[in-house]
Amino acid sequence: MRHPALEVAEYINDKGYASLYKDLFVDMLPDLENDCTAVYTTGGSLPDIYLPIGSPSFEILVRSDSAESAYSRICRIVEDLHMTYNTTLVDEGNYYYSILLMGEINNLGRDEKGRIEYSANFRCKVRGREIC
Repeated sequence: MRHPALEVAEYINDKGYASLYKDLFVDMLPDLENDCTAVYTTGGSLPDIYLPIGSPSFEILVRSDSAESAYSRICRIVEDLHMTYNTTLVDEGNYYYSILLMGEINNLGRDEKGRIEYSANFRCKVRGREIC
């Protein structure tokens, strides 16, 4: 299975919401950028024991000086990803049976530099080409 958080980041990049490795990162959020997005691997549920179907989860975090800008960006991403069924996100990628939002968008407050952060958590059912 390809790294689901990386595939989601590539998908966000392809949609034009952020630019990978410029203001969009995987499993890290550098302190340098004020306006940026990160996709984190957050574990998941037990995989299917009979079929090659995993149940990973991921978190999207958006940070900005502007609450309006951050909330707008995370809403666009959530609206695009939530309730995605039976598709691939990128060429030659994993097959996603479902991508579902786990609850509402979270306001994480402001960081030590006063930047607002929002997050959204997703779970998915995915079939990859390999186990890892």
